[in-house]
Amino acid sequence: MQIIKKLNEEFKREDVHGGSGGRKLYIAEDELKNFHGMTYGYLPSGAKFEWHSHEDINEVMVVLKGKGIVRDEDGEYGYNARRCIYIS
Repeated sequence: MQIIKKLNEEFKREDVHGGSGGRKLYIAEDELKNFHGMTYGYLPSGAKFEWHSHEDINEVMVVLKGKGIVRDEDGEYGYNARRCIYIS
């Protein structure tokens, strides 16, 4: 068993997807096997992440607060706090 401990100050904020939002990388893919990463992402009110995809990577987003719309090729889906969005 391996325990990885980090302080909040160690999680550096970075701009993502055109600079409209940001994220903090909590767990990097080189820290665990069969795992790509875990980030804490956030958007200012009215901002958006540009549509993008990652080949061979699934994403799970847990909405902590706020609300918005997720769009894909099949339509639009509203979300709000306490929702989990799985992108495959």
